Amino acid sequence: MSQRKYTLFCALVALGALGVTGAIAKQATPPTGVKKEGKKPKPPKDQNIRVAFKALQDAEAALKAAKGEFGGHRTTARHFVEQALDEVRAAIKRDKD
Repeated sequence: MSQRKYTLFCALVALGALGVTGAIAKQATPPTGVKKEGKKPKPPKDQNIRVAFKALQDAEAALKAAKGEFGGHRTTARHFVEQALDEVRAAIKRDKD
């Protein structure tokens, strides 16, 4: 399995473990970015990417707040969630270009 697929797989497992629901979609906010002067940033064409971004942010916060290391797996999960966040940021940036 490629590193990218493994990263996405781990992120999805983390999201499933947190019990992500449709309620997140209502609360999803786009990531902050550099605004162009006088123009409101365009939201991504696919709103599901915003939902995924918010869910990954929630997963990252939950993993940071967790007590203990769980045999090193919490640290590994945090690493993969950070990688997934970077990928989603890149996807949003590419979508806006």
